[in-house]
Amino acid sequence: MRFVVLLSLGFGHGPTPDRWTGVDKWTHLVVSSLVHGAGYSVVRAAGAGHEVAQGVAVPLSLGVGVAKELRDRRPGGSGFSGRDLVWDALGVGIAAVGAHQVR
Repeated sequence: MRFVVLLSLGFGHGPTPDRWTGVDKWTHLVVSSLVHGAGYSVVRAAGAGHEVAQGVAVPLSLGVGVAKELRDRRPGGSGFSGRDLVWDALGVGIAAVGAHQVR
């Protein structure tokens, strides 16, 4: 978690101010939750247990968020945003807790 906080303080200075809230941030939360849920569901449907499914879904969904931010660093992108990664992590955390509650 410290890594995500440090990223949010040091990056995100793209062409527009990187605010903590906004439609973009909610989109990061929802999409990362959906990626986690999809990954978790596929692994569970394949017969794996809860711990294995979480072990696949959490890094998968965080990896998608990191890949998106690395892509945003390219010319023409919106710029790397550590704050986006914080919202991604929050979405993954919510989905992981939800998956734990319904198992």
